[in-house]
Amino acid sequence: MAQNIFFDGLVFGLLIKFSLFMLFLYFAMRSIKILVLSFFILFSGFIPFMLDGYFINYFNAISSTQINNLFLLILIITGLLLAKFGKLSLKVKKNNQPLYLFFQIFYILNIILFPISCLFPYDANVFLMIATTFGFVIFILIAIGIIMNKKEGRSLELFFVFGLATLITGYITYSLKVYSILPATDLVKESTEISISLTIILFTIKEVLILFKLRQAKDKLRKMALIKAQEMKDLKCYLFCNISHELRTPLNVITNFSKYISEKTTDKDIIDKCENIQNYSGILLNSIDDILDFTKLEKNELKIENVIFNPLKTLMVIKEGAQSRTEEKGLQFNFVASNDFPKFISGDEKKFVQIINHVISNAIKFTAEGVITFDISSHLMKDGRAQISILIIDTGVGIESDKMDSIFDSFSQYKIDNKRKFGGLGLFLVRELVTMLDGKFSVQSEIGRGTSCKIILDFDIVEVDEQVVEKNKVMEYDLGGKTILVVEDNKMNQMIIKMITKSWENTNVLFADNGEEGVKAVKNNKIDLILMDLQMPVMDGYEATIAIRSGEAGAENNDIPIIAVTADVMEVTKLRVIEVGMNDYLSKPIDKLLLYKTVSKCLNIQGLINEVLK
Repeated sequence: MAQNIFFDGLVFGLLIKFSLFMLFLYFAMRSIKILVLSFFILFSGFIPFMLDGYFINYFNAISSTQINNLFLLILIITGLLLAKFGKLSLKVKKNNQPLYLFFQIFYILNIILFPISCLFPYDANVFLMIATTFGFVIFILIAIGIIMNKKEGRSLELFFVFGLATLITGYITYSLKVYSILPATDLVKESTEISISLTIILFTIKEVLILFKLRQAKDKLRKMALIKAQEMKDLKCYLFCNISHELRTPLNVITNFSKYISEKTTDKDIIDKCENIQNYSGILLNSIDDILDFTKLEKNELKIENVIFNPLKTLMVIKEGAQSRTEEKGLQFNFVASNDFPKFISGDEKKFVQIINHVISNAIKFTAEGVITFDISSHLMKDGRAQISILIIDTGVGIESDKMDSIFDSFSQYKIDNKRKFGGLGLFLVRELVTMLDGKFSVQSEIGRGTSCKIILDFDIVEVDEQVVEKNKVMEYDLGGKTILVVEDNKMNQMIIKMITKSWENTNVLFADNGEEGVKAVKNNKIDLILMDLQMPVMDGYEATIAIRSGEAGAENNDIPIIAVTADVMEVTKLRVIEVGMNDYLSKPIDKLLLYKTVSKCLNIQGLINEVLK
């Protein structure tokens, strides 16, 4: 007796645990099939609980008629849950519409059975027999579904089939025992609990395996999504880089031609027009640089460059450009500056200018009338550093306080009205660049009254001997009879370099249209330095450099200085240039002074090497 009670308690405990496990799993997965299985497990446990007399022991005040009705109700609910679970597992609605119709008819018959039994309480055995028969109908419907799926080549869930077979065996044993066909031995009595327990275990394993497969599929999809996202990110970077390359090449021609024309004419109208061309070319180039900087930020390739520059002179150049644009729009421009700026500081001048220009551009763009204030100040700190503060105030449209954070999102801009937007890539870069430079950037704004932006950046103060700087400001462009080979496939770019070097004294310039011609030119001529484009047909700049360094142009030319001159400004390109053995790197559009400085450095010629400190 005690052994039977222990066994029954073990079975009931197992069923309760599995039911709760499935219930918790449902809240995690939100799968209706798991919820149905949870209740099926629970109600399956009630059947042996009542058959073994435990219910009567604990609820002895209930009449036999009520117990019969309750048992019938449990059988009906259990049958409905099994039918629902089988239908969902076999996807009957999707795979077999006629069979789905039979399931629906079975639901209706099962549901109306209990109300009818309540009308005829003295025919309980008849209704129990009908409910038992309905149980076999469920098994037949599910079995038909399994056979149809197998016939149509769909995969079968073996644990579901085994669990169903176990349940059928237990159900047959239960039916034979109820109608006294089998003797009421302990083995027969416990067969119902055993079959239900095994069925529940097999059904649970089935669902867990399905969830495991879903998890694997989800992980696989997540990995594929990450791969696709990375591919899209790489494609976007490639697209941006390609756009930059294609735009820099014509900009190289436009800016250098306009400079050349303005230097050769005395006509003020032509000079002014050339200056406009250069200014707007510079704006376009800055936009291209912004896109590339955004790409570099995504790829973690944006680097800090340290150069020595005069902060006040740099800020005055920014001020002149800002004042010109402000006055063109009919706005008032106020400029305020302190007098304690250091002569020279060390830092990333390009990013310093980029940050300020972006903020000023936004201020001008969104101010229809009123004043733009440009306030610059410097505070000398004890640790040999200077703290430079930039305050830019406008009387423009302003920004709502709850929209302030969104203006720094890349490509996600806050609408001020139906036509204009504030923020976007520019301010996103400002925040990122200020963070990279360990600075501070704050914005205060009020709708209809304007916006105030403050930038604070710290720089190392550098002591530079100005006499040495003045001494090195040589105004002659003289290479002392050296020969330069320009390897460039674009004829207009060849013309630009020819135009720039035309004013250099004692300089010979040869041209090659691709890397293969360049290697031959080095082999057949006395070349002192090569200006090498990277992207060329037949043989590109990398291949040509490797060929020269490996001795294909003659052992005596292995160490010839090679400077990359390219429209590709990505960090990976700069690293690749050094890896293949080039000496230096220049980006297009070509700056005349920087070109001479770099060539002089590579040829060890004293000239305008320190002119950049000017």
